[in-house]
Amino acid sequence: TEIYTLSLHDALPISYPDIDKGTGIVLVPLKKDVVGDVRGILLVLLGAVTFVLVIACGNVANLLLARSTGRSREFAIRTAIGATPGRVLRQLLTESVLLGVSGGLIGLLLAQWGTRAILATLPDVLPRADEIQMDWHVLLFTAATSVLTGVVFGLVPAVKALRPDMHETLKEGGRGSSGARHRTQSVFVVVEVAMALVLLVGAGLMIRSLVALASINPGFNAHNVLSFSISLSPNERSTAAALRAKYRESLRQLQAVPGIESVSLVAGSAPMTGDTEMPFWLEGQPKPANQNDTPYAVTNFVTAAYQPAMHLPLQRGRFFNDRDDEHSPTVALIDSEFAHKYFPYENPIGKHLNLGIIDTQAEIVGVVGHVEQFGLGARGHENSQAQIYAPVWQIPDKFWSLLAGGASYVARTSGAPLGIMAGVQQAIQQTDNTAAIYGVSPMDKIGRAHV
Repeated sequence: TEIYTLSLHDALPISYPDIDKGTGIVLVPLKKDVVGDVRGILLVLLGAVTFVLVIACGNVANLLLARSTGRSREFAIRTAIGATPGRVLRQLLTESVLLGVSGGLIGLLLAQWGTRAILATLPDVLPRADEIQMDWHVLLFTAATSVLTGVVFGLVPAVKALRPDMHETLKEGGRGSSGARHRTQSVFVVVEVAMALVLLVGAGLMIRSLVALASINPGFNAHNVLSFSISLSPNERSTAAALRAKYRESLRQLQAVPGIESVSLVAGSAPMTGDTEMPFWLEGQPKPANQNDTPYAVTNFVTAAYQPAMHLPLQRGRFFNDRDDEHSPTVALIDSEFAHKYFPYENPIGKHLNLGIIDTQAEIVGVVGHVEQFGLGARGHENSQAQIYAPVWQIPDKFWSLLAGGASYVARTSGAPLGIMAGVQQAIQQTDNTAAIYGVSPMDKIGRAHV
């Protein structure tokens, strides 16, 4: 599929130079699309765990070396009465492997308890978190790692113990230790300190990155905001006027739910849940000749309650109000990114936009803050596009069929967002007793998942 797509990408600009000139294709594997937001974090954690393992193994090897030094008289006597070096080596490796396996078993118990605690605290951050469990892969990896570390890090002390100076050892009673053992211990200490330093620096950089991400203003207040969608009954998918009335009734019912401070209908994409791009061109400019020359902006159709529901900062002009309906002139809001890019040295209030797909011209009545639509980590990325907001009631009648299957809502609550779900279900049932609610998620969890 990728080879065919790339060939198509190369052929289209040649076959259709006017339409497809300058176009590009971005191929994203499905696995990366699902876990791409957390893969980097998991790899960093894996690296940190590896460093901790090496430090722990270095400590154990150092202790085994010190213990073998203290047992040098024992090994000298064993050798003197006929023990072969192989038997002594097997004894020491058996001790170190048993030590490693015991540590692995304890680690499995701690991992089992820790995994349950983490998943109970953060159930929605990782994709398919409910499937995370201890399986045979984990057991096999733990067993292999325990045996391997026992052999590798017990080998050096064992080899050192096989080379005693029996005459000196028996004469001194094992009170001293050779310079070679001191040098080996020094090597282990240096390795431990180096690994600990790398781990400390990495942890500091991770903390710094998390603090930097936490300090980024996403452009809205996600605390106590619930996002959900509904799917209307096929019997309710009728005319534009009937659909407008149905959604107005749903908002009236939802606004009466205890705990909801404000609720807005959203036709488009809520922040950090994708994007809904729409072509546009400015007033006084000719309509672009082809799609490649047409600028695009993330466009959302909302109601007047969207600003208080999302705490969207108004920088200039006004927000929508209840008078901005299907009977009034079409208006729009732009964000600060749009204003900076297309109106850098003038006041955009009163200017007009041509909204391409819906074939409508709208007057700009306000400028709002920029929302990090693609996640906090996407700041400065090329995908940080300009944004447009328009009243949902002013969508032309012929396009209301797109909302016939359902729409999304954002609701600001006075308490825990999920605590109002019983009231939300009752309100939707009173509007349409066959409607289904889906995609329920607090906005702060969506934000955490797209850091």
